[in-house]
Amino acid sequence: MDALRQGLAERERFEREIEAAGWRLTRDLHLRAFLELVADGLPGDSNFSLRGDPLRAGGELVHHDYPDLPVRRAALDDVWLPPWPPEIMDELWTEVIQLALRYPEKFREAVQTISERDLDFNLYPL
Repeated sequence: MDALRQGLAERERFEREIEAAGWRLTRDLHLRAFLELVADGLPGDSNFSLRGDPLRAGGELVHHDYPDLPVRRAALDDVWLPPWPPEIMDELWTEVIQLALRYPEKFREAVQTISERDLDFNLYPL
């Protein structure tokens, strides 16, 4: 029980520190669907790229101008957005919208799958 309390305290401390550094936590379904669909790569004309392992396995989404500030996936599908300037955030959301328009069925399916996963977790937490 003490280890669990310690783990929770460490997570809370980490979240306070990262938020103080300008990062934002989100569980936005559309962003999560985008990350799921681009887990193995992005179009060649994108200013974003994947670094390291696939996103599902700890890889990171980075912007070419800000390689030291990746989008990070956390536990339970939380997403940490880095403290990018507004124009880079706009660029990310433009990519999300373009992917949704280019592949509407796949995007809708990804959103539905994530919603169902969230619902399952809320009904049957660990």
